[in-house]
Amino acid sequence: MPMTLSAFAYVSRATDKLSREKLNEIVDDAKDFNGRHELSGALVYDGSCFFQYIEGPRVRLADACARIRASRSHIILLSLIDGPVPTRRFEG
Repeated sequence: MPMTLSAFAYVSRATDKLSREKLNEIVDDAKDFNGRHELSGALVYDGSCFFQYIEGPRVRLADACARIRASRSHIILLSLIDGPVPTRRFEG
């Protein structure tokens, strides 16, 4: 039975100005979590807003989305994608 892939993409605003160290902590934590849960994607931060696209097995992506929504580092402004995708766009 093939794995059902889903994706979540959003734009959010940082709640505070993030230092390079804090941003690195966020990225390192996400890389660790995503690696353990078969998730991949991309994160862009411009100094005030984030764009993230994350994809993987539906059940594991739901766990990641819960973490993203609970984060106090940002406020989600707009969900762009939230549902099944036919293939991965990012392998790592």
